[in-house]
Amino acid sequence: MSDLIIHIGAAKCGSSSVQAMLRKACRTSTEPTISFIRLKPADLITRLNRSDRNALQTCKSILKELAKADIAVVSHEYLEKNDVAVYNICRIAEQVRYQSILIIGYTRRQDDWRRSNFNQWNFRNTKQLKRAAEVLQKEGWQWELFSAYERWLITGLISKEGPDWNDQIKQLHLNCDSMQIPCSITSSPLSMSKKPEYLLQHFNQTCKLGLSAAFLETCGSSKNISFSEYITETIAESILLGEGNQFPIKPHQQNGLLKRISAHLPRRTPQTNPDFTATLEGHYLALFKASNQAYCDQMKINFEEFFSSGDASHTGTHSDFISLIDQENKRRQQHTMEIFESRAIIKAVATRAILQTL
Repeated sequence: MSDLIIHIGAAKCGSSSVQAMLRKACRTSTEPTISFIRLKPADLITRLNRSDRNALQTCKSILKELAKADIAVVSHEYLEKNDVAVYNICRIAEQVRYQSILIIGYTRRQDDWRRSNFNQWNFRNTKQLKRAAEVLQKEGWQWELFSAYERWLITGLISKEGPDWNDQIKQLHLNCDSMQIPCSITSSPLSMSKKPEYLLQHFNQTCKLGLSAAFLETCGSSKNISFSEYITETIAESILLGEGNQFPIKPHQQNGLLKRISAHLPRRTPQTNPDFTATLEGHYLALFKASNQAYCDQMKINFEEFFSSGDASHTGTHSDFISLIDQENKRRQQHTMEIFESRAIIKAVATRAILQTL
C-alpha cells in the first residue's frame, strides 16, 4: 500500500524548488519508490472544490495511478486556497486504499509574502491596481505620490487581507479529523537566514522520501519568478494610466521576456522614503501577530526567529498606520515634482532595458 503526501505548494513559499526535486526523483530509481504529479489544469482543483462528479472521478484515476509507487505526492499552488479540494483528495485516497496521508506546506512572513505577491503577479493585475488606487483616493490620499507596491501594501493593511497560516492549519486539521486512515499535518516557515537547499532537505526528511544527500545536491534550488521593480512599477503605472495597449508586455504573459529584461536592471528601485515603507511592512506583519503566535505554538516554532518585526512600534493598529500614511501624504505633496521626476527616471531606465532586450 502507498502513502500519500499532499504538498500545499504556495508558489511564494518555495513550491517550485520542491516540485523540481520531485520530478527528478520520479525519473530516478529510488528506495522507497516515488510518484509525483502537479495537478493540472488548475481548473481541476476549482472543480474538486465544488465536489464536481467528473473532477472527483479524474482525481480518483490520478491517485490510483500514483499508488503504484511507495510514496505518492500531489502538489499545486492553488490547493492553498481550496480546503474542500484538499478534503476531497483525502477522501478519495481513503477509497483507493492509501495507508496514510501527510499534508505539508511552508509559510513565510506576511510582509515578505505581500511584496513577493506583488512582484510576481499583482503588478499586472488591472483589477487590483485600480482597487488600490481607489482605496487611497477614498482615504483622501494622493495615490499618484505612492508607488504601486506601496499602494498594494496599504490596501492589504486597510483591508486586513493576507495569508492567515494558523487559520489554514485549523481548517486542514478539520479535514484530517474526518479521515478513517492516519492523516497528519506538518508545516514550517521558510527561513531567510538558511540556504535555499534547506527546504529540500527538510521536505525529504519530513516526508521520509529517502533521497540521499548526493541526490539532493544535484537538485539545486529553483527561484520563484520575480522581476525587477523597475519593470513591475513601470508596467503597473502603464496599466493604471491606460497605456496598456501601447506597452509591449501584456498582463499575465511574457514571463520569460520579463525575466530577461530584469537581468539588465537593479532588483529594487530607489524608494521615496525607505523608512516609511519599512514601517508600513512592520504594521502589516503585526496584523497577524496573534495568529502567527498561535501557529508557532502549534508547530513548536520559535516566533521571535521567524515572525517578529523586532520593533514594538509596529502595532498593526488602524489609527497608527492611518496617521503614518496621513503624515507621509502631506510630506509628499510638498515634493510632488521631485517624486514625479523620480518616476520618470524609473520608467526611462525600464524602457531602455526593454528596448535592449527586444
